[in-house]
Amino acid sequence: MICVLPGETTKTVVVGAHFDHVDRGYGIVDNWSGAALLPNLLQWLESASRKHTFIFVGFTGEEGGLLGSDFYVRSLAKHDLENIESVVNLDTLGLGPTLVWLTQSDPLLVK
Repeated sequence: MICVLPGETTKTVVVGAHFDHVDRGYGIVDNWSGAALLPNLLQWLESASRKHTFIFVGFTGEEGGLLGSDFYVRSLAKHDLENIESVVNLDTLGLGPTLVWLTQSDPLLVK
C-alpha cells in the first residue's frame, strides 16, 4: 500500500510500517501496530499545510529480511530517491516507553 500527500515541494518524508507476521516470538508484538497507525496519521496530516510531500507505505516481508522495503527502494527512480529527506519507521507502538534510535540517523537531524 502506498499513499501520497503532496506538499509544497517535491522533498519527501517516507512514513513506513509493516504488516506481515510471525507465529511466535518477539516479532509477533511489533507486527501491525505501526500499520494500524498509518491511515490515522495520513488523515491527520491531510488537512494540514505541508512543505514536504509525505509518502505512506505499508510494507510486507519485513520478518523475512526487509523484502518489501528493499523492493520499494530499488523500484524508485533516481530523482525520487534523491528527494527523500527522511524516513520514519513505525514499529512496536503502544507497548512501553517511546524509544528513538539514532544509530542510523543523519547527524544533522540529531542536534
